[in-house]
Amino acid sequence: NGNYTLANVPESKPAAYTAKLIESYSELEYVDSDRVYVIGLSMGGFGTWDMLARHSDLFAAGVPICGGGATDAVDVLKNVPVYAFHGTKDGAVPYSATSGMVEAIKNAGGTKILFKSFEGAGHGIWNDAITFRGDADYPAVETWLFSQRKSDRK
Repeated sequence: NGNYTLANVPESKPAAYTAKLIESYSELEYVDSDRVYVIGLSMGGFGTWDMLARHSDLFAAGVPICGGGATDAVDVLKNVPVYAFHGTKDGAVPYSATSGMVEAIKNAGGTKILFKSFEGAGHGIWNDAITFRGDADYPAVETWLFSQRKSDRK
């Protein structure tokens, strides 16, 4: 289904180093540490879910696109603003990877998650997702993302 558990997948060294780098940069006076975001497509979508699960304290929000995540991290993820995207006909990462994460987070009481499906779309939805300007049911991704702040979660 495209998902996994943190207990079975240790954090990679590059991900751990990236988290340390973000942490150190967030301490700089010219970085707004209240508004640090993570976004990625495909394996980067998996990485986005993973960084939010393991290091939610570093990020104001995340935008995973066509990626799956750690189903045993929903107690953390339910409190993190997430705007997820996936094409319903994705042949590389199953649609159930994202829909399963969204369902698990909502079932855990999460209310800060949005999920925009692109009906009939495959795996290459990066441009559609990142430039999504909103519709009757969903806000524009850029407007939503830049309105998220870590301090709003407390």
